[in-house]
Amino acid sequence: MNIVKWFKDQSFFKKMTMIYVIFAVLPMIFVTAYNYIQTSRILQEKSYQDMQQNMETAGKSLETLNNMQDGTMNLRRRKQMS
Repeated sequence: MNIVKWFKDQSFFKKMTMIYVIFAVLPMIFVTAYNYIQTSRILQEKSYQDMQQNMETAGKSLETLNNMQDGTMNLRRRKQMS
């Protein structure tokens, strides 16, 4: 029980500081790290979903633009043939 003897030999202020670090600071560090990791994962997933949605929207816009250009080209060809 070398640790118990060592702890008993410490001053009151050192004992209170160690207890505070063990029961307040360390759990707070673990909770903060867990929250950081979870938030980071959630934000990455949301960012990926937003990118997919933006790519789908851009693809539909390009498809619509291409269809409009095809329609314009078909009208020009008909006018030239007439």
